[in-house]
Amino acid sequence: MSGTDSAPPGPNQRGAVITSVVGQVTFLGALTFSGWLAWTQKDAASIALFTALCGAASTNATTIIGFWVGSAHGSQAKDGTIANLALKSTPPTGTTP
Repeated sequence: MSGTDSAPPGPNQRGAVITSVVGQVTFLGALTFSGWLAWTQKDAASIALFTALCGAASTNATTIIGFWVGSAHGSQAKDGTIANLALKSTPPTGTTP
Protein backbone atom coordinates (compact mmCIF):
# COMPACT_ATOMS: atom_id res chain seq x y z
CA MET A 1 0.00 0.00 0.00
CA SER A 2 1.53 3.30 -1.04
CA GLY A 3 1.21 6.66 0.62
CA THR A 4 -0.81 7.97 -2.35
CA ASP A 5 -3.77 5.63 -1.78
CA SER A 6 -6.79 7.63 -0.76
CA ALA A 7 -9.48 5.81 1.13
CA PRO A 8 -12.59 7.52 2.39
CA PRO A 9 -12.23 8.63 6.00
CA GLY A 10 -13.48 6.12 8.53
CA PRO A 11 -15.86 6.94 11.37
CA ASN A 12 -12.99 7.55 13.81
CA GLN A 13 -11.28 10.00 11.48
CA ARG A 14 -14.53 11.85 10.77
CA GLY A 15 -15.07 12.15 14.52
CA ALA A 16 -11.60 13.64 14.97
CA VAL A 17 -12.21 16.14 12.17
CA ILE A 18 -15.60 17.15 13.59
CA THR A 19 -14.13 17.51 17.08
CA SER A 20 -11.28 19.66 15.73
CA VAL A 21 -13.62 21.95 13.80
CA VAL A 22 -16.11 22.30 16.67
CA GLY A 23 -13.28 23.05 19.11
CA GLN A 24 -11.81 25.73 16.87
CA VAL A 25 -15.19 27.35 16.12
CA THR A 26 -16.15 27.35 19.81
CA PHE A 27 -12.89 29.02 20.82
CA LEU A 28 -13.18 31.51 17.98
CA GLY A 29 -16.68 32.45 19.19
CA ALA A 30 -15.54 32.80 22.79
CA LEU A 31 -12.53 34.83 21.70
CA THR A 32 -14.68 37.12 19.55
CA PHE A 33 -17.20 37.67 22.35
CA SER A 34 -14.55 38.36 24.98
CA GLY A 35 -12.73 40.68 22.58
CA TRP A 36 -15.93 42.61 22.01
CA LEU A 37 -16.54 42.69 25.76
CA ALA A 38 -13.02 43.96 26.47
CA TRP A 39 -13.34 46.58 23.71
CA THR A 40 -16.69 47.93 24.88
CA GLN A 41 -16.33 47.62 28.66
CA LYS A 42 -12.64 48.56 28.96
CA ASP A 43 -12.44 47.22 32.51
CA ALA A 44 -9.66 45.07 33.95
CA ALA A 45 -11.81 41.92 34.30
CA SER A 46 -12.88 41.95 30.64
CA ILE A 47 -9.34 42.51 29.46
CA ALA A 48 -8.08 39.70 31.73
CA LEU A 49 -10.74 37.36 30.33
CA PHE A 50 -9.78 38.25 26.78
CA THR A 51 -6.09 37.70 27.52
CA ALA A 52 -6.77 34.31 29.15
CA LEU A 53 -8.92 33.18 26.23
CA CYS A 54 -6.23 34.23 23.76
CA GLY A 55 -3.81 31.93 25.56
CA ALA A 56 -6.34 29.09 25.70
CA ALA A 57 -7.21 29.50 22.01
CA SER A 58 -3.58 29.38 20.94
CA THR A 59 -2.98 26.29 23.09
CA ASN A 60 -6.08 24.64 21.62
CA ALA A 61 -4.98 25.41 18.06
CA THR A 62 -1.47 24.12 18.78
CA THR A 63 -2.88 20.87 20.15
CA ILE A 64 -5.13 20.32 17.14
CA ILE A 65 -2.38 21.10 14.65
CA GLY A 66 0.01 18.89 16.61
CA PHE A 67 -2.43 16.00 16.33
CA TRP A 68 -2.97 16.30 12.59
CA VAL A 69 0.65 16.97 11.69
CA GLY A 70 2.41 15.24 14.55
CA SER A 71 2.91 11.81 15.96
CA ALA A 72 -0.63 11.01 17.14
CA HIS A 73 -2.08 11.03 13.62
CA GLY A 74 0.94 9.18 12.25
CA SER A 75 0.61 6.57 14.97
CA GLN A 76 -3.06 6.03 14.11
CA ALA A 77 -2.20 5.65 10.42
CA LYS A 78 0.53 3.16 11.29
CA ASP A 79 -1.84 1.13 13.47
CA GLY A 80 -4.39 1.02 10.65
CA THR A 81 -1.78 -0.12 8.16
CA ILE A 82 -0.56 -2.87 10.49
CA ALA A 83 -4.13 -4.05 11.09
CA ASN A 84 -4.82 -4.15 7.33
CA LEU A 85 -1.64 -6.11 6.68
CA ALA A 86 -2.45 -8.54 9.48
CA LEU A 87 -5.92 -9.18 8.06
CA LYS A 88 -4.53 -9.78 4.57
CA SER A 89 -1.87 -12.22 5.77
CA THR A 90 -4.11 -14.31 8.07
CA PRO A 91 -5.09 -17.62 6.39
CA PRO A 92 -8.72 -18.67 6.57
CA THR A 93 -9.57 -20.89 9.54
CA GLY A 94 -9.82 -24.60 8.98
CA THR A 95 -7.18 -24.73 6.23
CA THR A 96 -3.75 -26.22 6.44
CA PRO A 97 -0.79 -24.86 4.53
